[in-house]
Amino acid sequence: MIVFAVGDGHGKETPGKRTPDGYRENFFNNAAKIHTIREMKRHGVTMLDASPESDDTPLSTRVARVNAGIKGVKPKGYCSIHFNAYGDGEKYNEVEGIETHCHPQAPSNGCKLLAKYLQEALIKGTKQKNRGVKYSDFYVLRKTYCPAALVECGFMTNKRESELMQDAKFQLECGIEIAKGCLKYIGINWQPESQRKKYDEILKEVSKYYKVWLQHIKENPQVNLKGLIEELYYICGK
Repeated sequence: MIVFAVGDGHGKETPGKRTPDGYRENFFNNAAKIHTIREMKRHGVTMLDASPESDDTPLSTRVARVNAGIKGVKPKGYCSIHFNAYGDGEKYNEVEGIETHCHPQAPSNGCKLLAKYLQEALIKGTKQKNRGVKYSDFYVLRKTYCPAALVECGFMTNKRESELMQDAKFQLECGIEIAKGCLKYIGINWQPESQRKKYDEILKEVSKYYKVWLQHIKENPQVNLKGLIEELYYICGK
């Protein structure tokens, strides 16, 4: 059994983690995580979700889950999914792009390779500005036993990228690209799947989060409901 761990950054109500217009970072993080898990499972990988709760899971809890593994099997790696911000968070600016972080003094050089593969996949698949691999002393990177990386899939304080983070197609693309990077790291070649099977599986995942999205619409009346429905229509097979 091959195990890999992922987690979505923060929680849906974490203070400050939202665009200047109020869209929660975790809505993107969670959606991308769901797509990543699905892609990895499709390739036979057993997935460990370090943050299955909708509330903000403590960093120590996330790390403990990753380090514990599943049934005694330790994960080959861990990816934490985020969306970046710059400035005071109250107004938009021009800072943009994707970057991936790993710890500068991680016990295994594997984290650098994992970060490299993740960054390459995200840039190739999304065509966003390449901000490269960064070295950061983040808790989840420092405390995990396995190689760990943290991806920032754009800047929610950039108007264009804040719109991308709310785009279901972009969420799906990021999830697929994250999976590609993780799969490459553990030596598994990514393979496309048939369209019908893909849409059936996505629809099953979408249905699980109906209540969460409904609550999001209620809390964010500025959401383009027609656009959201069209995006769901697109990813679920038209």
